[in-house]
Amino acid sequence: MAEENKCGPETDAEFFKELGAVFDKFPEAAQKYSIHCMSYEKDHLGVDFAKQIAISRIEGNQMITEFQDIGYDGPSARFPCSWCRSEEKTFRGCGSCDPVT
Repeated sequence: MAEENKCGPETDAEFFKELGAVFDKFPEAAQKYSIHCMSYEKDHLGVDFAKQIAISRIEGNQMITEFQDIGYDGPSARFPCSWCRSEEKTFRGCGSCDPVT
């Protein structure tokens, strides 16, 4: 039996209603963003986004993501492409992407 989805408009209706209003208020910016449920990474891979970041790269027609501890000394050409809300109520980079070459 398929695992029940813990995320989305059906589960968090009020949250998505408010997000919808923000997307409506800023339609040009909204074209650059999507909403991603992080529970899969947390529940199945044990990722702790307070201590780890996602690092993504493109291989052919696939996006490959690995998780490393914050402060990981990888290639310097990466740029932030995901942001998470911190306990301090600020947004911090929680994902980086390799540039497409």
